[in-house]
Order: sequence, then structure tokens, then C-alpha cells
Amino acid sequence: GGHDFAAGLSIHRENFEAFREKFESVAEAHITEEMFSPEIEIDRVIDFETVDFKFHNIIQQMAPFGPQNMQPIFATLNVKNVGNTRKVGKTNNHVRFEMQDSKGTRINGIAFGLADFVNIEELRTKPFDICYTIQSNEFNGKINLDVIIKDVRIRES
Repeated sequence: GGHDFAAGLSIHRENFEAFREKFESVAEAHITEEMFSPEIEIDRVIDFETVDFKFHNIIQQMAPFGPQNMQPIFATLNVKNVGNTRKVGKTNNHVRFEMQDSKGTRINGIAFGLADFVNIEELRTKPFDICYTIQSNEFNGKINLDVIIKDVRIRES
């Protein structure tokens, strides 16, 4: 409980088993295999040249972001890794790298929590598509823009 998407109920102990059986049969009848694969709704396919401070400031005018106003998710297709690829974080579960789009524009990105799901060697050698949000990042007094990668799809062709 405690948020808009929470649900709860009270049930007498003697009714629990009947409730569980009915709940599971309804869920089994309505939940498909596809529902187990999360989908990301992409708002717009863009090139990296679009990702600049002016664009970022326009997006920030739509904040605050949350369940009723989700942060825009963008995609860039046919991206190439141009180096500095490494796992980062206390448990090495994030991947940071520099990318280049098909027009030659470069940008830094980080994929939080995706180190176990992304093949680093394929990421270094094959083109890929990404979906992401845009975030400003201040380090040593300098502000940069990063793309926060939500998912990566390796291109086989």
C-alpha cells in the first residue's frame, strides 16, 4: 500500500484457500505469455544531434514526472559503440559507454542494472538500437547530458 497503484484486502483465514484458488484460476485464464515480457512505450525516434541542452530544458518544463506524467522515452536506431565500455557501480551491474549514431554524433550513456542482460562483447562489435531518457549530469563542476538507457537491442544485420 501507500501509492496510487497499490491494492489490498482483508480476508478471513478460513476463506483464504478458496480465494487463492479462484484468484489463480482467473489469473491463469487472463494472463498471456506476452504479458511476462515488459514493454517500453517509445515516444519518439531521434538522432543524437537532437539531444542538446535546449532540448533537455524543453523536456524539463514538463516535469515533475511520475505515474500520471511519465518522462519521455526516446529511441535511436543503428547505434555503434565507440569505446570506453565498462561495467560500473559497486556491484558492476551498470554499463557505461560512448555511442555514435548513424550521422556520426557521439554521446555518453549508462544502462543502470543491465550489465547482466547485455552482452558486452556484442555491444562493442555490433550495431544496436537503444531506448532511453535524457538526464543532466554534473561532475567536477561541468554539466553534461547523458542518455539513461532503458533497453538495448543488438542488430543482427
